[in-house]
Amino acid sequence: MTDHESDRPETGPMKFGEDWRGAFIRGDNAAYFALHLEALLNHLAGTKVFDVQRARGVLAALHTLLRNTDESRASPDVQRLRPFVECKADPPA
Repeated sequence: MTDHESDRPETGPMKFGEDWRGAFIRGDNAAYFALHLEALLNHLAGTKVFDVQRARGVLAALHTLLRNTDESRASPDVQRLRPFVECKADPPA
């Protein structure tokens, strides 16, 4: 699918204007990732190795980010943008 064939963003890299590229994760994908990250975090919670604990901290932050995509949870940090279709570039000539 090309950049101009869909009216909704899909999970993957995204770039607005000349800003740095970021990641966009659709809610359905985020919920799936969060489910599996939660299982991994629970497994890692019992370890005492420093590097694993650091990795657990990073994964915990990612888990929180992904869980905050759930519409049923309150999340004060939601960024609201114009609809994606309004942000899409004109198709190449």
